[in-house]
Amino acid sequence: MSLTFKLLSLVVRTAAKPIGNYIKRQTKEHEGFRRFAVAQAQRVHRIDMRMRLGILHDADAQQRMVDREVRAAEERKRKAETPIVRTEEEQLKYDAQKAKEEQDAKDGKPKEEKVSSSRPKIKPLSETRAIELGANFFSEAFIFGVAVSLLMVEAWRSRRKESERRDNVADRLEQLELEVEGLRSRLDPDLEDEKALIERVRQERVRKTWSWWNPLSWSWVRGEEDTAIMEEDRDKGEMPEKEKPLVAIHKPGQKIVVDRAEDDAVDAARREERRAEKRKADIEKVLEDKKQAAVLKRREAEAQSEEKSPPNTERKER
Repeated sequence: MSLTFKLLSLVVRTAAKPIGNYIKRQTKEHEGFRRFAVAQAQRVHRIDMRMRLGILHDADAQQRMVDREVRAAEERKRKAETPIVRTEEEQLKYDAQKAKEEQDAKDGKPKEEKVSSSRPKIKPLSETRAIELGANFFSEAFIFGVAVSLLMVEAWRSRRKESERRDNVADRLEQLELEVEGLRSRLDPDLEDEKALIERVRQERVRKTWSWWNPLSWSWVRGEEDTAIMEEDRDKGEMPEKEKPLVAIHKPGQKIVVDRAEDDAVDAARREERRAEKRKADIEKVLEDKKQAAVLKRREAEAQSEEKSPPNTERKER
């Protein structure tokens, strides 16, 4: 959380107390606001008393309620025993009610009893006490609302900061993936050249293999150069090397570019060295073959000349 937001929240919390006191004064002075505050205070008082009676089981409050009910019952009994003067209409209603009760008693109907409500009767607060309670309630509610608002703003800022951080990480990962794809596209041609070189070496080895199933080893298919090379290998007792299986190596997508570039440079140098050695060996073989062919031709020429020379010498001697 930034320092500016901390200072701002401290200022708001400090200013909330004087504003709460101002609301308390306005509650006592303003007529409409005072009536509203009194109504809310009475409601809060009733809720508080019901919670005490129902949940907390306040024994003193319950005893006071029982005493009030006993006093109310005694007052009703006293009023019923006191003689009163009724008007003609009231007397007619009283006589009709008495006749109905007597008729119900003859018919055997039970007498209706008033069921007392289980809801406790709560004495309302005085106006002064209600105004004081309402003013305090609104003042504390304002301070509480300010604190809750600051907490909500802080939570929103932290969520937004976390979301921005995730977005930045996602963008960075996407950028790295694009860079990896670019490097891979630049190095793919070299990989294709390696595959072509491996395939060519494999075909060359297959061509030099001496076996019955290899068409190039058949005398009526292979050329003079292939025949001379294979006969020379057979005379020396050297068989072509067995082909090594090609294994695909899966490398991870993310790696250090510098190490990969160095490995590629070393591999390229080794490939060039192998190519130069192979080229040199091929040239030496061709020169050796030409030398052997020249020697054979010279020997054949000498043999032919020797075959032709003896008759001429005999004629000269004769």
